Amino acid sequence: MDSAELCYNEDLRRSVADAKTNLDGAHYFFLGNGHIQAGVQICRGKIGTPVGLLIMNPEVFGRKQNSLTFDPRRGIAATALQLDCNGKKQSLQRSSIDSCWKKEIRVPVVQVRWKTRTLHVEEEFYCPDLVQARLVRRVTLCNRSKDQFGLCIKTGVPGKMINSSVDLAPGAMTTLGFQYLLTADKVEIELTDQLHISAPTTAYWEKTTSFQSDNDFINHLFRSAAVQITSNMAANGRLDASIWQYNLEWVRDQSFIAMGLVLAGQFERARVLLQRLLTHAVSPEGDTIDSGQRREAADVELDQNGELLTATALYTNWTGDLSLLKDNWPTIERVADFPFRPEFVHQESGMLHNRREYWERSALHGVEDGFELMYQMWVSRGLRCASELATRLGHEETAKRWQKRAQDLKTTILQHPRYGMIDRGRLVKRKGLDGEVQHNLQPESIDILPPGVPLSQPIPHPLNPDSSAALLIAWEEIDPQDLLARETFADLEKLWNQRWSGGGYGRYHIDSEPDSPGPWPFASLFIARALCQANQPAAVWRVLRWLERLPGAESGTFFEFYGKRPIPPCPQVGFTPWTFAETLLLLVYQILGIRTNPAGVQIRPRLLTELGEIKCNLRMGGYSLNLRISSNLDKGMVIEVEGSTFRLLPDGVELPALVRDVTVRMAVPAGTELDKGGGMDK
Repeated sequence: MDSAELCYNEDLRRSVADAKTNLDGAHYFFLGNGHIQAGVQICRGKIGTPVGLLIMNPEVFGRKQNSLTFDPRRGIAATALQLDCNGKKQSLQRSSIDSCWKKEIRVPVVQVRWKTRTLHVEEEFYCPDLVQARLVRRVTLCNRSKDQFGLCIKTGVPGKMINSSVDLAPGAMTTLGFQYLLTADKVEIELTDQLHISAPTTAYWEKTTSFQSDNDFINHLFRSAAVQITSNMAANGRLDASIWQYNLEWVRDQSFIAMGLVLAGQFERARVLLQRLLTHAVSPEGDTIDSGQRREAADVELDQNGELLTATALYTNWTGDLSLLKDNWPTIERVADFPFRPEFVHQESGMLHNRREYWERSALHGVEDGFELMYQMWVSRGLRCASELATRLGHEETAKRWQKRAQDLKTTILQHPRYGMIDRGRLVKRKGLDGEVQHNLQPESIDILPPGVPLSQPIPHPLNPDSSAALLIAWEEIDPQDLLARETFADLEKLWNQRWSGGGYGRYHIDSEPDSPGPWPFASLFIARALCQANQPAAVWRVLRWLERLPGAESGTFFEFYGKRPIPPCPQVGFTPWTFAETLLLLVYQILGIRTNPAGVQIRPRLLTELGEIKCNLRMGGYSLNLRISSNLDKGMVIEVEGSTFRLLPDGVELPALVRDVTVRMAVPAGTELDKGGGMDK
């Protein structure tokens, strides 16, 4: 890797306030239909446009200030509503702003309410259809004074302002609409009375998965993740791995996003994304791109091959669609076989090695040639998935070969006395080619690092603990109740509140951080998912309540991390859609406990306290699984599947593949491990 790749030249010291992503008191709602992308900025702080609109072309990645409605001198001020009553300016009261996802309909609509001295204002932002690069803004104004007045409403985009006038009696209301049309690299604004949402748009969102519990924040987390996970994805599948931050594509991030889209019931979008990955992100040899480029063998992110195979299998099992496999089978074969090229395989152990680690530190940062836990875990899991896919297409010999490789790799990492990825009873991140744990990093030069970051300091730089170890528990690669999992959890606790207060897990030991110290939402969700799998609901709630307090919780959009960042050479912090995927995995894969395979569906819930009754309609294939889960005060689990009997698992039920809509009612016994608090709450 070239150290210049790690640096940016974005300097905000002379920029208008709106250029900052993490304005004080700001959060963002993201909308998009594949043809237009928009961020609704809500800012209650002292600076920054309080209610503004950032419109982007989803096929063109860029910084916040590259948004097509951004002016270098005025930011997005032109997009705000400007109101005059009888010639007197009406100032928005920032403290009055209330914003949310509109609850009455499934279609993503951002609803914002605010006041001036004489007006109540309600704004709604939405994409009215699935095929046009068009965004609608519906504005309703109510005269809250005792006087009649003439009202002038003005708004626009850089280079064009439009206005409308109306007389308002006391208590009277008026509604008007604006539409934003994206044409190539320009946004036009017009007045419009075409405010309706198209029937195909309503039908699309109505068939997606729904989640309703007795906990409002959990419901909000699901809704915001399910509607925003697709908001910055272009119609052709192109997708920025972090909005306004990286402006690049990763197979890893996109694979998780594809999984999240499947769990949200957005099968069509998931297929487009996976097809793009298989077509544009895999080389003829089978390696995958990260940060938009191919790598030399020493820097290849081998986990991506396994994650892409896992996402492809998840899609296939949930949808029943075999066409993606048939259309791309030679590519899938290359993806599955690539990690076993001679340059990666260690002859004595059969494990995979190079000098890149899961969070993309490399030899520059002091990563030695060796074995990364995530490269072994994801390749092993991906091969098991690929074996399953090969069987579905009748490639029996290939399926056996991949299954053996997968099992051999898993057995080695968990059981080999020298090369197994376990030390002192817990999972470790990395071992050298001699089988010894790499305990610390020693960067080749601190000149490549931003000034003041922990890795540049003259202190030890530990590699352990690392939040990625939790993924073996979350994905059930190890038993969440056994001693290895318990010792690993104890180690991971060191990542909570390392050099900050208020909560959240860091992605790894803070002293080996070449970037900004701080907690990471999606890394915290790794651990929350593992804790949920281990029936530790109190510890899961600790993560969820931390998320609920974060800037961005109101819209459900979380920054990649929370902390101070040296800008430049680091980029501004952005919004990582991978977080939406981890949220959906926690709620659907862990809490509801939904697993799919070629034979059917398993439901093994891991309930959290305070959720009460859960009602979900999950899209599976061409049918709906209507799931109702509640607590049962009597002993014993009660399961009803429309009068039919199906095989019971130790903590759930296994159904055959759906051939019609099915309703399942489950009552989980109160007082079991599924309900107990316990855990590691502090």
